[in-house]
Amino acid sequence: MKNSTFATALPILTSIFFMSPTFANEKEPAYPPALISSLQAGNELNDFLGRADELLKRADPDGDGLDQADIDAEKARTRAQMRASVMAQWIIKDLNADDKVTVEEIIQSTRAGRMPQQAFVDRQVAEGMRMDTNGDGAIDIPEMLASVTVRYCGAQGVNPSEKLLALDPNKDGRLTSEELRAVATKLFRSLDTNGDGVISTTESQAGKTLIRTANSQRSGTRCPSLE
Repeated sequence: MKNSTFATALPILTSIFFMSPTFANEKEPAYPPALISSLQAGNELNDFLGRADELLKRADPDGDGLDQADIDAEKARTRAQMRASVMAQWIIKDLNADDKVTVEEIIQSTRAGRMPQQAFVDRQVAEGMRMDTNGDGAIDIPEMLASVTVRYCGAQGVNPSEKLLALDPNKDGRLTSEELRAVATKLFRSLDTNGDGVISTTESQAGKTLIRTANSQRSGTRCPSLE
């Protein structure tokens, strides 16, 4: 009886062994957290593919496939936005419109319409004067702009578009919608362990584990500067 049971189970065990991703020769891609996190409990494959399409559209606005030119353009937009943000933060303190901000102007602007604690005012002055590289007691526009260090990455310290491009299966430097859909389909099926075509709560938790693993491997990674 025992031998009969083993003989019945052997083909099943053999099938599981060789079908398991652990034993597959093909290396699993490093799926970006942005792609994994878009897969939610209750999703069917078409739901997930739709979210993958939206992810690619945001990274590839011209619709010809994500490539390095798209990433460079996004970096340029990020740089411009950050420079504008820093300029807006400090030029608004230029009370006499001479294109410079002095210590007194920082103090007046910080105190205007409120009664902040002196420690806060002192921090504002110290922050502004760190940009005063020529030591003349004022920060001018070139000094404001020179202080901007734009770091282009997501919350976990990695450029999300570059991680997406890394999925490019044929490594031709361009990730198309068809290629991303094929990768997303593979990810969906690897998490849909019972093969019912729907991601369960338990299966979605496995996706979150993938994200935590990817993030732990990147811990301490510093965002690259655009400057």
